[in-house]
Amino acid sequence: MMTIHRVSAGDGYEYYTREVASDDERRERKQELGDYYLKSGAPAGVWMGEEITRHFHVTGEVTEQQMRDLFGQGKRPDAQVIRDAKDGVVDERNLLLGNPYAVYPAFHQEFTDAVRKAVNDFRNDNNEAEPGRRQMAQIRRQIAHDMFVADRHREPASADELTRFLTTQASTSPQAVAGFDLTFSVPKSVSVMWALGDRDLQARVEQAHTKAIEETLNWLQADVIGSRAGRNGVRRVSVDGVMAARFRHYDSRAGDPQLHDHMLVSNKVFVPFGFKNDDGTPAGVWRTIDSKALYKAVVASSTRYDNALMSHLTADLGVTFEQRGGGDSATKMEIASVPEALIEQFSTRRTSIKERLNELIEQYTRTHGSRPGRVATMHLAQQATLETRRPKRSVPLPDRIRQWRDATPVRYTAASLDAAKEAQAAQTRHEPTARQRLAQLLRRQPPTDAPSQPKPVDDAVLAQRVVTALEERRSTWTLRHVQAESARQLAAANAGANCDGDHITLLATRVLTDPDSILLSKPEPILHKARADKDGISVYDHPDMWRYTSPGVIKRETQLLDTAEKELIAPVTEAVVERVLADAATRGTPLGADQVRMVRALATSPRAVVTAVGPAGAGKTTAMHALAQAVTRQGATLIGLAPSAVAARALGEALEVEAMTVQRWLTKEAWADLKPGDVVLIDEAAMVGNTSLASVTERAVDAGATVRMIGDPAQLGAVDASGGFELLHRTSPDPVELDRVWRFKDPAEADASLELRSGPAAEAFTWYQDNDRVRGGAEQEILAEAHAAWRADHDAGLTTLIVASTTERVAALNDQISVSRAAAGETADAPYRVTTRDGQVIRLGDTVLARRNDPSNKYGRRDQHFVRNGDLFTVTDVAADGSLTVRATDQSLVQLEADYTAKHVQLGYAATVHRSQGVTVDTAHAVLDASVDRSLAYVAMTRGRQRNSAWLVVEDDQPVSAVLTAIAERTSDNPAAIAAAAQEARDAHDPVRMRDIYNDLAGTADRIRWSKRLDELAESGSIPPQAARALKSAEFTEVISRLNRLEADGVNVNTVLADLTHGMERQQERPQDPATFLVERIDEWRDKYPSITDPSHDRPVEDDLAARSLADTQRRRWRLPEQAHAQGESERLSAWTAPAAALSDPRTPETWRQALSTQHERLTDAVRAAGARALNEANWAQGLKRPADMSQAGWEQALGEIATYRSVNRVSDRVPLEQTFTTETGDDAPVRAVVDKLTRPAAADTRSDRVDDALGQAERALASARRRAAIDDALQAARRSLSERASNSQTHDPQAQPPSPARRQAPRGPHL
Repeated sequence: MMTIHRVSAGDGYEYYTREVASDDERRERKQELGDYYLKSGAPAGVWMGEEITRHFHVTGEVTEQQMRDLFGQGKRPDAQVIRDAKDGVVDERNLLLGNPYAVYPAFHQEFTDAVRKAVNDFRNDNNEAEPGRRQMAQIRRQIAHDMFVADRHREPASADELTRFLTTQASTSPQAVAGFDLTFSVPKSVSVMWALGDRDLQARVEQAHTKAIEETLNWLQADVIGSRAGRNGVRRVSVDGVMAARFRHYDSRAGDPQLHDHMLVSNKVFVPFGFKNDDGTPAGVWRTIDSKALYKAVVASSTRYDNALMSHLTADLGVTFEQRGGGDSATKMEIASVPEALIEQFSTRRTSIKERLNELIEQYTRTHGSRPGRVATMHLAQQATLETRRPKRSVPLPDRIRQWRDATPVRYTAASLDAAKEAQAAQTRHEPTARQRLAQLLRRQPPTDAPSQPKPVDDAVLAQRVVTALEERRSTWTLRHVQAESARQLAAANAGANCDGDHITLLATRVLTDPDSILLSKPEPILHKARADKDGISVYDHPDMWRYTSPGVIKRETQLLDTAEKELIAPVTEAVVERVLADAATRGTPLGADQVRMVRALATSPRAVVTAVGPAGAGKTTAMHALAQAVTRQGATLIGLAPSAVAARALGEALEVEAMTVQRWLTKEAWADLKPGDVVLIDEAAMVGNTSLASVTERAVDAGATVRMIGDPAQLGAVDASGGFELLHRTSPDPVELDRVWRFKDPAEADASLELRSGPAAEAFTWYQDNDRVRGGAEQEILAEAHAAWRADHDAGLTTLIVASTTERVAALNDQISVSRAAAGETADAPYRVTTRDGQVIRLGDTVLARRNDPSNKYGRRDQHFVRNGDLFTVTDVAADGSLTVRATDQSLVQLEADYTAKHVQLGYAATVHRSQGVTVDTAHAVLDASVDRSLAYVAMTRGRQRNSAWLVVEDDQPVSAVLTAIAERTSDNPAAIAAAAQEARDAHDPVRMRDIYNDLAGTADRIRWSKRLDELAESGSIPPQAARALKSAEFTEVISRLNRLEADGVNVNTVLADLTHGMERQQERPQDPATFLVERIDEWRDKYPSITDPSHDRPVEDDLAARSLADTQRRRWRLPEQAHAQGESERLSAWTAPAAALSDPRTPETWRQALSTQHERLTDAVRAAGARALNEANWAQGLKRPADMSQAGWEQALGEIATYRSVNRVSDRVPLEQTFTTETGDDAPVRAVVDKLTRPAAADTRSDRVDDALGQAERALASARRRAAIDDALQAARRSLSERASNSQTHDPQAQPPSPARRQAPRGPHL
């Protein structure tokens, strides 16, 4: 597999030179990397990638200085060679590759350096021991104190003042990304075979591993890694390969066999211009990698590496691979001849926390004369947790291999594998080997035919398997999804053989070029031949992110919508509903107004399907209970369905009805018991896959029953293809939404939860940060602190929950909690040693979690329950055979067999966020990181009534605010196909993107026309030739920017340039860079004569008549004559949206003017459409009236430009129009003028009177209704379009030959 991790600039590379390059062990601080290689015998790091060879001719071993220059400072990897050649007299700026990295500010860097030095001194004084948390805090506080005094020249007035200063200096500033760590790990069975193999076998396994990495890197360079240019990176650009340093490791931190390589890919890439400089070097510019495209390709890259490795190993050694896992664990490909038991033997857990804790308790007892109490034990448990994560102990590789071989008699040799391979090849040829022939002669047996080999799977069958697998997990997919699934299907079908990159590309191409493959994205037109890549696709497009779907998915969604639109008999009468509501009020538990609306809609609507949405804690269960009572009183039956067994049981108990999982209902064909008038209620419907939703709906409606779905699309979705529930809700004519949150004790937290659910990203976590609900830090520290907080709540008698975003962190938390409970005497040693499926030792009193349904294992009164996935039990006994006796929540005793315990039981203290959805407790603690999306964070932060806290795992250089922003901006990427098509149609006319494309075209046109203009001025003698050579400078872009501003301000550019460059050719004034010279002179001129560029500028009154005369003369000389506005010019797009100078300049080539003109039309249409939407849907635009001097088109265009400006600057829809501008940017004057006109108090005719706040609320409600109607219209349009396309795709002749390969365009990456 392959994983990715970013590497920060500055000192981020040091981890890789001190540990990764040193085989995961920390080198002595003064030991050079080369010396370490010699001393330890560890393999040296090697350079890889086309770019480092082509540009710098660097090959071979990686040195620490090269790493420092390239990854630490963004300089040439051969910088030290240049320094040595020039005896160190080098301008370091000339060694930079493009722009320098933006790292810490100087003052912050001073603090960081001082802390690092103090830590090193501590290690020297304490026998290399690391400072503990208390020592670290003392070091940082003392340094902060010294810096405070040096900077402020006084002592801190209080401890709080020093604390604030320390917080400011210690908070990490955002750093540039220096590169990406791509870690390639072989499957565990390959590592075990390597560890137990002879030298020949080890060398051949490593060779296959190296080849697989090289092939994956070659594919990444060719099809994935690129860069971005233009405003907001709107344009794809090709790069000249990458620079990468690869380091090989052989074991894990726990000391197990784990063959893996770290490949550090530099973020610096070269974008060639296609010609050479005067000195013969390639012309171009250094940019950074398009990280978004790289991250999107991680899974496809990982499977490509896996398949390449399997292909090499099967071809060279004759091994075969088989698929293992599945069920509640991930599937994996392992060598068939390496048994799982052997793999488990070499999968030991990290150093036991329990063992270290016992040592610390003994030390405490010896020191204090008594055993530690509960609080002291908790602190010791946290210390044990942190200490067991320290870097592994250095063990030479030969010694490590000897340890592995002492653990088992199993051996693998290259000779035995070659012999088996030869035998297999002979069987394939139906020829017995020499040994087989001899055996036949000795035994006088007749020769037998070799067993037939499985036939290769047909490409068409494989392609259909790929599509089927995609349809099960997603409703839409991209090229990268198809490539990853193609790799999986090839590997499984061919047992790991012949499944390399070429086969993946062929299969993925077949899938995407099939007539049944439906493209949802709208490809960009080719505006200019220079804006098309080599495959004829617009560089403004991203074909690796195009969305596809299939007729099967569309049929599934349209049938679901068609069924939902049917009308049946309403399940409950109005009278029955009123009686149920009245009874609730009589009992003193009246329903809220929104809950009443929900019950009435679900109970009395004749529609086959009605959906209801409510945020976390909105009282959905209370409303469902009233619905169940109403259905029962009506004499009908309500069946409850849920996505999981535990949720189904909770639903049944809460509603007092029969409930089961959706899957079980379908499997047992329970719809046969339905009758007209019955109700099928699906709770947490957003977590049910689209296929299951469609099946339940179709079968229930066919039986005459209605379907009612309850859920929240803002919470976690289905693991399989999802989005169906949200699609039904958005297209429903009478959807129900709860709007009041009841769960939280603090009303402010209820409001905050709604902001986290669907508010602006910038405000999603504001309340949580302001109220000390967010903490950040390194992983081990955060896990320990979250555990301590959970433990404090638990000891205080609160019901509390601790969740994490990954299963690895859940296991780590379970470890910590189990150890702390054991230390506190809350659990006891079991009579026999039994471990969970994660390898954790089970103790009496432990809470364990069942991870698979077992309907045969019943318990409870009259056996009404059975063991379900998600059930929590308390261990009461452990048997010698490995079985458990556990107590359920209803105090029933349950037997868990040994095999079930080993495979499907884990400690149950911590939970994944997915398992926590639907749970309500007093307090909740969520361990999250920057990789989670908003829906997961929302679920995690809404489980507790009294308090919800986020414990963020952050990198050393990540501010907590940056992590929260990343979470808030990341949304789920598995929508329904119809919803995706509607969004793609809207995105195709996004005015922000249209503006970026226009400005990118204008930027190229500006470079051409200003280059021509400077050449003309130089040829005419108006400016010296030296000034015209500015166009060859890297700073010419800055010159263009300033010339554009002068031109827009009505300045006579020719005259100003002539005056500013006068005397430039004189030797004493000849600049080294003419572009820099022009930039400085223009800026000085603008500062000296502000009234020239801004006629409204307040000039000082000149008393001297001569001075006033000179100023007037300068104005006439430097300004162009005022020109009358052409008719209709007022309705053109403003200069902020689309500067028109390049479009009207005759120096702009005709082809570029045509491209600009076409894009200007597209941009105008997009802006006007945005304006029309704003009038109907935007809160800030409600109550506005069109000015009398504006046409309707101009009115929509003006509002569209405001809407575009607000989108560009991320101004929330809630912010009033008057507050659109928060800062002065200089180039937004045209938009600002429109806003000023619309918000001018005197302009009573342009704005409706607001009588009171109720009118404002009515306008916002109307805007919300119009937004919903617009969404519904877009979805219905997409539904009609996709239904037609799906129908057309299925009418093609299946016997017809596919297009020839020459005419089939294979979808690829950014180099299309």
